[in-house]
Amino acid sequence: YCAQKRVLIPANAVLRIVLGVLDGLEYAHSLVGVDGERQNIIHRDVSPQNVMISRDARVKLTDFGIAKVLNEAEGEFTQSLKGKFRYMAPEAVDGGRIDRRYDIFAAGILLFEGLCRRHLFGGRSDVDILNQVREARIPPIARYHPNIADGIVTVAHRALERDPSRRYQSAGEFARELRETLRPSTEAEAGVELRDFISDLYERDDFPVNKPKLPDLKAVALETTRSVLLR
Repeated sequence: YCAQKRVLIPANAVLRIVLGVLDGLEYAHSLVGVDGERQNIIHRDVSPQNVMISRDARVKLTDFGIAKVLNEAEGEFTQSLKGKFRYMAPEAVDGGRIDRRYDIFAAGILLFEGLCRRHLFGGRSDVDILNQVREARIPPIARYHPNIADGIVTVAHRALERDPSRRYQSAGEFARELRETLRPSTEAEAGVELRDFISDLYERDDFPVNKPKLPDLKAVALETTRSVLLR
């Protein structure tokens, strides 16, 4: 919607969204089982469709439906592609081992796309998209988001390193450096900026969320109303 309407999302609002995603990833990646051992969970489908933002700017990472519990010593050798192609990491396309740094790359894509209002990896076909993922070339963020802080660009590029060993090694590390780029603003202030931005979107007549999702119960017959309510 923001890309179609050429609405620039405030940088601090984007950072607040990505920080919420990273907090969720850090929790999942660090989850410990009843035996006291870390579960080594990776999400494998971090994408805009799985990030929910409430009107009061609370951010939730959802849909761990294809999450994987890994053997920490071995990781996972990718035999089949899981998740949405646009949000995959290069190592998955090449059939290599994946670990939590796979999710770090996907979060980096969210950061890029939120700032730039365009897909990082486009293409007319799945093959085109996968080839772009494999190459992992990152266009200049400042081209799409004027006056973006250099610190944010640096963080985004490190998260999107093609080589997993050169990326952030944990969601927590990624989040710490991203929070540094907020200064002198605070994360709470960024949350207010995100909330205000969302409120502005809801005021737009053409914003998709304003479309009615349920029937007008006042306009239907009583028996129909009962069936709708009691199902």
